[in-house]
Amino acid sequence: ERHLYSTDICVSVIAIAGFPDYRYLEDNDIDIDIFDEGEEFVCELSSGLTVPIRGSDEQMEEMRVLLNEGKLISYEMTVGVADNMISVYGDDDSVYLPPGKVVLAPRIDRRKKQRALKGGGGSDVSDRYMRKLKQETYEGDKPVLAVRVIDSEGKAHSDNADVISDKIFGTDDDVANLKSQFAACSYGKLRVTNQYTVDISKHLSAPGVIEITIDKALMGNDRTAIRTAMINAAQTKLGFQLPGPFESVMFVIEQCYTDCGWAAYAYVNSWFSAYQGDNYKYVGVQMHEIGHNLNLAHSGGLDGKTYTDHTCVMGNPYYSDNVGMMCFNPAKNFQIAKAGDSWYNDNNHDIAVWNSGLVGGAQWSGTIIGIADYKSNPDFRPVVVKVESGSTKDLFLGFNRAIGVNKDTADAQDRVTVIEAGNDGLSYAQSFLKASLSQGETYTIANWRQSGFDLTIHVKEINLDANPGYADVIMTHEGITENPTPKPTPRPTFHPTIYPTPNPTQMPTRNSIEGICGNSVCETAEDSRNCPIDCLGRELKTTFEFNLGSGGNMFTVEAKRSMIISSLAINSSSRGEGRVKIYTRKGGYDGHVESSDGWELIYDNPAVTHARRGHVTELGDIQQVIEAGDSRSFFITSTRGLVYKSGSLESAEFVS
Repeated sequence: ERHLYSTDICVSVIAIAGFPDYRYLEDNDIDIDIFDEGEEFVCELSSGLTVPIRGSDEQMEEMRVLLNEGKLISYEMTVGVADNMISVYGDDDSVYLPPGKVVLAPRIDRRKKQRALKGGGGSDVSDRYMRKLKQETYEGDKPVLAVRVIDSEGKAHSDNADVISDKIFGTDDDVANLKSQFAACSYGKLRVTNQYTVDISKHLSAPGVIEITIDKALMGNDRTAIRTAMINAAQTKLGFQLPGPFESVMFVIEQCYTDCGWAAYAYVNSWFSAYQGDNYKYVGVQMHEIGHNLNLAHSGGLDGKTYTDHTCVMGNPYYSDNVGMMCFNPAKNFQIAKAGDSWYNDNNHDIAVWNSGLVGGAQWSGTIIGIADYKSNPDFRPVVVKVESGSTKDLFLGFNRAIGVNKDTADAQDRVTVIEAGNDGLSYAQSFLKASLSQGETYTIANWRQSGFDLTIHVKEINLDANPGYADVIMTHEGITENPTPKPTPRPTFHPTIYPTPNPTQMPTRNSIEGICGNSVCETAEDSRNCPIDCLGRELKTTFEFNLGSGGNMFTVEAKRSMIISSLAINSSSRGEGRVKIYTRKGGYDGHVESSDGWELIYDNPAVTHARRGHVTELGDIQQVIEAGDSRSFFITSTRGLVYKSGSLESAEFVS
């Protein structure tokens, strides 16, 4: 029997991203391409359980596109269709989308405190534990719970709870595990822990591990039925609804008997993951699945397949208990640093952004180090360079240094990697490896940004003898030029750039800037040509603290030196898609607040993906020149609202 319900039945929609079991597929002569169809989706019920979402092929593909465009945010949004109705078949417990265009809406908040489930004898766990919407928190303690599952026929993984604890948390000196590798890649900023804010000690079989018995047999039941049985049994034992005080819960089953071909799978931007067989103990698989919990998408390779970027654990990881010291690719590192405001964000120079513009002739030149040398960087070199494409799908460059925390990277060792990813690199998006370059090699993109000119990425040198090792890279919009152009580039960097005076009497010599170039200050003798590391792509960053909000904000920039402001970033009031407009006028805004006279609209984007409050939302090109001694005012509005910190005096200097 079919029943119609309001879309309110789905508290949220959760994407599921899995990882294939290549050995099973090969042994059973199954084509890997059947696992390249993309993410699945489930409806989260108010009970915390989930049921599959079914629809036409077109609807499911539309949802995958919306997910990878950052418009459908897993675990934070719900979905319906144009008539705001969905249907549920009682016989298979699936949610069915009727014909029509998919419609998105914010998730339905649980408004009342959840009561403890009966049978566990536990205390109430408040709604603040129930709703951990922002799962992609990359910094601080990350409480993880492991669950050893025993099915109704007594089948369970042969590893006992103590072994599982060691393989995940290193409680008995396991050399490579989830805890150790996240600590290594994040340089101690993300700390996997088995210490919780709720006392569950009476339920633990080992540190961070509980054991449950489910009422289903692994043989003869698909993974949806097994997942429901596991969550029900864990909630009953603990006495509260998951995720409770945990940010990730890892379920370990003996092996897969029905609906197989997967090694592990996880909720995106949420808390659940499941592992069959020995996959739970492989650090590459652990990092991959918890990466999905952290809102990281898959990493595809040069062949365009979903999982084949072997430079990144979100691609094809190792099936190894002791080998797996590798981290993420440049696109994921950018997402963590910028959207997550963590890991590789200690200094302004850690992440570089270059905007080539449209007219050709622009150039970026500099040296890049690997994330393995992040804490050894006296020359202020970036670990990621983002290349703005003029769309939401950009390029990300990195140096895949194969030492230390990244010594086991499985491909492109000690090469420059070029990664393409969408969503401006700021949220969940499938990435693809486009090139891996050794010394002397070049990657060319024809007709870059539809400009009629090619973009070339050329690796001049890779020096592994230096400390730290580095890659010297030059990017040119139209051909390779060994020496920078003698005139200012017409459309330079993504951030404010100091450019030379219009009529210089003599270009500063290299000797005149020796000893000062590289000090993170664009000195008088420096400009974007003779010291790009100091003067190219500089950021003027205000505080992202806030205590006030409004629909718009005005501010004035006074130029002590001639500069080009290439783009701006905002602190939005809420997450999601919204319209942003930027107006500008020469001089200050005082006396022009209530009049449109003199204000020019320079940016109007109706589909900006806004980050949450306190995090950066990057905007597109604006290219505004301010000559030395002049000032220019800006007025930014957003339909999502803006937040800011109150100043002490109108028109007073806020930051310099």
